[in-house]
Amino acid sequence: MSFRVSTIPSHDRVFRRVVDKLVREPHAGSPEELESALRAMFPRVAVFQRQLSGEHLHLYAYRDGRYERPTHERWWDGPGVACACVDPSNGHVTHLSDEWADLLGVERISLIGRHYSEFVLPDARAAAVAMFEALQERGEIDTEALVVRGDGSPLSIELHATRIDDEIDVRWRPKPER
Repeated sequence: MSFRVSTIPSHDRVFRRVVDKLVREPHAGSPEELESALRAMFPRVAVFQRQLSGEHLHLYAYRDGRYERPTHERWWDGPGVACACVDPSNGHVTHLSDEWADLLGVERISLIGRHYSEFVLPDARAAAVAMFEALQERGEIDTEALVVRGDGSPLSIELHATRIDDEIDVRWRPKPER
């Protein structure tokens, strides 16, 4: 099935990249299947079909389940933010803060050397790859995602990542409740 998708928020280029990648996958044959595939990385996503007669299928994918006015807060520069560095050549964690380990509920030393894709649900691995590719191309990303704690429970986060020379600086915090 062929369809066009508008993503909201439109400024989230990572979300756009993930949607574009998943739309090309065979499991995204309907709005419901696309929503299901996206939910592994973006738990509040909602996909709706535009209802205009005579028009090719056009979908709207709302990352947050509805439209939200963007904020321009630079929370990642604040104290106590969870941060890690990732090797851009292989995607492995090279070092991380105690805050990162605490949020995942895992000993810090056990996280060093792990691949970034190990921190998402298995169904979200394609989305994680698209996110990593977007970062490699753009050098900086801001988005939201779902990560998996050491006990297997999901955690919704805000994520800011920047490629600086030979490493990727990743900062994240739990998504504030609304």
